[in-house]
Amino acid sequence: MEHPHFLALGGLVALLVLGVPLWKIFGRAGFAPAWALLIVLPGIGNLAILLLLACRRWPATEGSEGGPR
Repeated sequence: MEHPHFLALGGLVALLVLGVPLWKIFGRAGFAPAWALLIVLPGIGNLAILLLLACRRWPATEGSEGGPR
């Protein structure tokens, strides 16, 4: 059985490795960067982030010319 300290440390490292880039992605896309905190929910957080970025209009691209790329 692993010690809880190692699990907490692993979670913190994962949050830093995944959360910081996601924070920047959400900010540049025009969403509230706090959406990146969904990454702490195992499994469902990843799915929620993927669906949010894939299926919603990005506020940062509103008013720009052209359609989706």
